[in-house]
Amino acid sequence: MKINKKEVIFTQGEAQNNTFYLVSGLTKLYRISEQGKEIVFKYVFPGESFANGIMGGDSLLSAVALEHSELLVIEKKAVKQLVFDNKTLLENMFRACKKEFDFYVSYIENLALTDTRDRLENYLSEYTKKKCSKSFRLPVPRCELAVLLGSTPENLSRIFRQMSEEGMISIRGRNVTVNF
Repeated sequence: MKINKKEVIFTQGEAQNNTFYLVSGLTKLYRISEQGKEIVFKYVFPGESFANGIMGGDSLLSAVALEHSELLVIEKKAVKQLVFDNKTLLENMFRACKKEFDFYVSYIENLALTDTRDRLENYLSEYTKKKCSKSFRLPVPRCELAVLLGSTPENLSRIFRQMSEEGMISIRGRNVTVNF
């Protein structure tokens, strides 16, 4: 399934009967609070799955493509039959669900127990591991990254500037080199 940039894939409250696998592009998983504030939970990169619709029920999050993307859509019905016929697949699905659960627990703990600078340092450290490089282009604009890190764009810009002045990073636009 091909998705255009800024196209909504699904919205919170919508019945969820599919699991999605991102083949290419970038997707944001987010929720709109009762006060109308957007809370970003995760950016999904190629090779990752999301919205494990095998469980059914209504989606707690919304998903939007941040770039032109290609998705593999796996229907609940098809997954149920495959799982019934293949116990290894079932075990792998449970592992994927546990990994996703662990991610969200860690994310909430990180938001609750660390300040924005620590969250940014953790994010940059994890992203360098994922990219296997200390130099990379931020996958999203700084204003999007600020929301993910539970901050404001202004505060995040101050922290980037401080880290740059301290020699921890070099930054030009969205291009970053991590020196720690």
